[in-house]
Amino acid sequence: GGSLNKDFGNFTAVLSAIKNGDVKGVCDYAYNIFEEVVLPRHSTALRLKTEFERHGAMLSMMSGSGPSVFALFDSEKQSAKAAEAIRSLGADAHLCKLI
Repeated sequence: GGSLNKDFGNFTAVLSAIKNGDVKGVCDYAYNIFEEVVLPRHSTALRLKTEFERHGAMLSMMSGSGPSVFALFDSEKQSAKAAEAIRSLGADAHLCKLI
């Protein structure tokens, strides 16, 4: 996922990045504290997150407390390949476009 720095999880930084259309900034500061508890206990969520990262996701993260995992990609081609890989694991995968 996005590189973590001393300010990860900084809501103000994430909000600012969103307002400025700074996808890299969103990836750098996004954080979900539930992952610390959920991922070690739920191998499926961890496997999906890892699969997204293996396919080059800029960010891969659980949505809220789960059960969804999402990822951001640089290209539609990468996201389509990742979705295909996720489906091959027996999970649903839906391509969405940021607007």
